[in-house]
Amino acid sequence: MPYRFLAVLGTLATVGVTVGSQAQAQGAREEVAASTTKQVGTQLVGAFTAESPFTPDAPDHLWLDNRDGTWMFLHFDKPLKESTKIIYTGWAVPGRWCAEDRPKDFTHFHRTAKVATWDAGHGGSKPGEAGFWLKHVAPEEFDLKMMGMEYHVTPGTDLKFMPTNPPKCGKQS
Repeated sequence: MPYRFLAVLGTLATVGVTVGSQAQAQGAREEVAASTTKQVGTQLVGAFTAESPFTPDAPDHLWLDNRDGTWMFLHFDKPLKESTKIIYTGWAVPGRWCAEDRPKDFTHFHRTAKVATWDAGHGGSKPGEAGFWLKHVAPEEFDLKMMGMEYHVTPGTDLKFMPTNPPKCGKQS
């Protein structure tokens, strides 16, 4: 397990974790105690791994197996060795490369078939192919510039992130 890379996550959690409170609704943010953020970072480091349901693994993601077929992920700004911050958190749910299987607000499909590179797994190669639907949630505002995408991201679900438009498959037999 790449502990050195996971240490980055602990540092990020220690430096940047804040939680909303009733004051947030009034425009303020309540900061979390340093001891709490350190513990949160330690817990995250122990829970997430670079191993994923995909082959090959994503070079800029860490994953948490929910043990129910779904996964949570942390998507970093660069490959783990070079990353400086988390740009998305998210969920991956199993499904088929079919319009009928796409959950609401899940914009990106990644197939589970072994591919030569991470990028080659975007979308499906044929209708009905097995994989995961991914939902990307931005924890903060930033300008995204990656893989031909360039736009301003605001906190919350990013409905513009790398859309993959599946075919209609019809009824499953």
